[in-house]
Amino acid sequence: AARRSNRIQKTLGLIRDPAVLQATIKRKVRTSGKTASKAFRRFRQAIQGDRGTAGGVSYVINCDDFKKALAHMQITATGACVETLFRHIDVDQSGAIDFQEFVDSLM
Repeated sequence: AARRSNRIQKTLGLIRDPAVLQATIKRKVRTSGKTASKAFRRFRQAIQGDRGTAGGVSYVINCDDFKKALAHMQITATGACVETLFRHIDVDQSGAIDFQEFVDSLM
């Protein structure tokens, strides 16, 4: 049943399962051949108008940024799916994904 559900989601192009979304992100990051730091930087660069504390560079990704980065990667998922995965990755529940949380969950 899970395989059928995954095939249907892929056919529709809209991911509804946070585990499928996480696996899709991992696959895209891994196949890019980038190191963890380069992948995180690239993920952040996909976000228009980086904000932050050091020269305009953000060292964390908030949920809106996460959604923008996924769109840039051409990964489409329901809002609820993205928000659920974001909360799962944001282990410390700070409202932002930091580098270590990114590595632990997406690399």
